[in-house]
Amino acid sequence: MKISDYCRLEFNDGTSKDVILSFDASGFAANTTFNVKIADNADLIGAKTIATKDAFVTVNNLYLDKTYYWQVEEPVSGVKSAVSSFRTNDYVRMMTVKSDKYTITNVRDFGGRMTESGRRIKQGIIFRGSELILEDYSRSSGNHHKNLDDTVMGIFRDELGIRYEVDLRGFEESNEITGSYLGNDVSYIRVTNGAGGGYGSLWNSTGKKAQTDALNGDVLNKDLLRRLFVEVFTNANEAHVYFHCWGGADRTGTIGFLLGAVLGMSYTDLIMDFEFTSFAYNYRPHDEVDPKGIYNFPSLITAMRDSAYYEEGKKISAIVEDWMIGELDMTKQEIDALREALLE
Repeated sequence: MKISDYCRLEFNDGTSKDVILSFDASGFAANTTFNVKIADNADLIGAKTIATKDAFVTVNNLYLDKTYYWQVEEPVSGVKSAVSSFRTNDYVRMMTVKSDKYTITNVRDFGGRMTESGRRIKQGIIFRGSELILEDYSRSSGNHHKNLDDTVMGIFRDELGIRYEVDLRGFEESNEITGSYLGNDVSYIRVTNGAGGGYGSLWNSTGKKAQTDALNGDVLNKDLLRRLFVEVFTNANEAHVYFHCWGGADRTGTIGFLLGAVLGMSYTDLIMDFEFTSFAYNYRPHDEVDPKGIYNFPSLITAMRDSAYYEEGKKISAIVEDWMIGELDMTKQEIDALREALLE
C-alpha cells in the first residue's frame, strides 16, 4: 500500500475539522441572538461565548481526546438549555488559521500523542506548519506569496499564543528577515543546516558550519540545534513555539521527528506524523519514487541506522537521546528537563 492509495487532495484542506453544535430555536423570533457557551468543564467556568442568530455554531481548533461542555442561552429572557457534551477524537490536532483572504495550510499542534512513558505530549504549546509571508517576493528559491493579515496574525498571537518563531528556511529563502512578522515581542531564531535542509544531512552534519548570515553569524549546526532543543522547546510552556520551513513538510518534519522521538513517540506514530503532510495540501509521498529526487525522508532513517548510536532492538528514543548527547553536546539533565517540560 502507498500514501496515494489513501490521499485524495480534493478532500484535504490542511485545516481543523469543524464541529457543528446545533440546537432547537423554535419558539423564538427569527432574529433572536443566542449565546452559546463552550468549556472543558461541566460548570462552564472560563467558557468561551459565541453569539449567533442561527440555530447552530461552528467550532474548531479543539484539543484532542477531550470532553467539551456547551449550553445555549437566550440572554434577554435568560432561558437556558441543559448542558450538553461531546468528546473529540485522539489522532491529529489540525489547526484552522485563516482569514477571509488567507489560509496558512498544514498547521498542526505538535502535541497530543501518547509516549512510551504513558504520558501525553502537551497540547497547545508547540505548533508546526508552513511559512509566514507578509509581502510577495521572488528569490532563487522560488516565489513566496503573502499569507498574513491582521486576522491571521491575531490567531497566531492571541489564540495560539506564539511567542517564539523557529524558521528552518535559508537566509535568502526567508527574504533575509531577522525578526518575526508576528511582532517585536515574538522571538525569532533561524536554524539552517549548512549541509542541507533536513533528513540524513541534518543527522550527519552537526559539526559542520550552518549557513552564515546576518542573524546567526558564523556558527555550527549543532550550536543552533542545541539552542533549539535546550532553549526554545524546553521553554515552550512560557513562550509558545511555531516552527516551520517553506511548506512545513521536510525540514519541519525532520525536526518534528527528532523531537517526537526523544519524547518517546512510537516509531509508527513518528512515521505517520511525517507522512501526514501529504494529507494537508502538500503532497509528499515519501513511500514512492520522487521524480524530482529532492524529497528523501528515508535517508534520515538510513543515517540513524548507519550511525554509532544505533543498536538492534534499541528504542528510537534512546538512539536520539544518545545522538543529542554525542552530537549536540546536550546533557542527560537537559534532555530530562526537555521531557519534563513537554510531557503531561
